[in-house]
Amino acid sequence: MIFPTDQHWADWEIDKELHKFFLLRWHEIFDEDTFDSWQVRSCNLKTILYEILEAIDTVDKVHSSHPNILILIQEAQQIVNEDIIISKYFSYISKYLKTLSSEYDQNIKMIPKKY
Repeated sequence: MIFPTDQHWADWEIDKELHKFFLLRWHEIFDEDTFDSWQVRSCNLKTILYEILEAIDTVDKVHSSHPNILILIQEAQQIVNEDIIISKYFSYISKYLKTLSSEYDQNIKMIPKKY
């Protein structure tokens, strides 16, 4: 959560208490450091791809977490299929995700644990 000083409010030209309250609540519900149960649930392709990268790091340490990768790839595919901007301008992403899913399912998840 942010804690603006009087000078911050003046710099931002925010002087009304309701405006300050709104800004603080808005920041709180969208801040990545806010408790998960208080955050707005938003999901887009960028967040899912980032989550896949984090899950890959976890799988490297906890081999039994492999099913999570395929679930995240499926979630990314669903987002791509429903997003009209991605469908129109970035249609190749769907093909890449299908290839990633297939490659992961058939080859990568079978690699034995390194440790």
